[in-house]
Amino acid sequence: MKKFIPFLAIVLFILSACEKETTTTSERKATGQSGSITRFAIKDNYMYTIDVNYVKIFDISNNDNPVYKNSIKLDYGLETITIYGNGIYVGANDGLYYLDINNPENPIPRPK
Repeated sequence: MKKFIPFLAIVLFILSACEKETTTTSERKATGQSGSITRFAIKDNYMYTIDVNYVKIFDISNNDNPVYKNSIKLDYGLETITIYGNGIYVGANDGLYYLDINNPENPIPRPK
């Protein structure tokens, strides 16, 4: 847990630094653009982060108090994450993982 708090602080700092000064409600709901080394992704009120072998889920409906909800263990070597539709795509050393997020707090891994 002690290692988790500094990580969350860094993620929240990055999120707050990326926010525009003049945003509309629809702009705040946008997830942003993914890149080749994306370590987190947002859909609706949930943020999904990756570390070496876990996808971690946070409820961010209250910006001042994100809540850790769950984690899903995948194989070692997770590198990047992106969301498309109702799925999370996680790039890893050994391939691509897909997680169904129709239930956003409990993603379901699907076969590679």
